[in-house]
Amino acid sequence: MKKFISAILAITIIVTLFSFGGTANAATTTFNGKKAVKGEIVYATYAMKAPKVMEDIQAYAKFSSGLKLLSVSFSDKMKTGSFFYKAHPDRVNFNSVCIMEPMDFTKSTNIITMKFKVTGSGKLSTSFVLEVMDSVDGVHYGKNQTDSHYNQLKFQKKTKMMVYSVNLNKTSIKVKVGRKKQLYKTITPSSASNKAVQWYSSNTKIATVNSKGVVKGIKKGSCYITCKAKDGSNKYRRCKVTVR
Repeated sequence: MKKFISAILAITIIVTLFSFGGTANAATTTFNGKKAVKGEIVYATYAMKAPKVMEDIQAYAKFSSGLKLLSVSFSDKMKTGSFFYKAHPDRVNFNSVCIMEPMDFTKSTNIITMKFKVTGSGKLSTSFVLEVMDSVDGVHYGKNQTDSHYNQLKFQKKTKMMVYSVNLNKTSIKVKVGRKKQLYKTITPSSASNKAVQWYSSNTKIATVNSKGVVKGIKKGSCYITCKAKDGSNKYRRCKVTVR
């Protein structure tokens, strides 16, 4: 009886540990709410629309650990006057003073774009804090101002997820002259902003491929069919085709 009870306890402990481990490992990595993959390249862009032209901008963009900052770019409008920028391990500080040529944000305009590599896991994100002053009467639009007009500013955060990998259902296929075979692609992550691909053959005299991945044998020989992401990530996968 004691052996039976001990066995039951052992099984219970193992199941409990497995359950807790499964829950922890099931956590999904996201970037600004979109599914992400470790090693993936992602972008965060902030745009602003303001009621008046502005002459002074002081701001910083924060980002979570688990994101490696690769580069920062600003709109040309931000560079029309005196401009200062510095990157830190968890944020990007910048300001622009354009007294002689005020910045017109009356139409939504990109301010900053940050390029990251996903190096961690969990809920990764960026945030934006900004204070501006209009060039008409010096009104401050700042989060920390007592008399704030901050809500009159309209912000838009654009998140771009690059393709991390392209996979095909076959690494090699055989097809007869005049016959066709279908190749299927899989794009990772599923939340990639642009999942469009380009198909092409290394030798169209041997085999051709259309925009849907349908391969047609032209004459006997071998060549490669390539499926490449069109989002600029340069991710691709090849399949060897033997025409018989």
